[in-house]
Amino acid sequence: MIWITQWLCPSRHCAIAVAWDDQEATAQNVEYQGEQVFRQGTLNRWCGICGGSLHVEHGRTAFKTMEKA
Repeated sequence: MIWITQWLCPSRHCAIAVAWDDQEATAQNVEYQGEQVFRQGTLNRWCGICGGSLHVEHGRTAFKTMEKA
């Protein structure tokens, strides 16, 4: 199954999103990799639109493969 992980502010502006296959990754692994991007300073930990702090959400899509997604 294909999942999407998003780093969102309270207003639901998305700073970064990653689609992933649960046959190849876990939510914890994807979240860890995203946190590495923030630690490197590549992206800010706040929303560039409204300044809100970011939180992580994981959601399952309707797709079974990346090709279909």
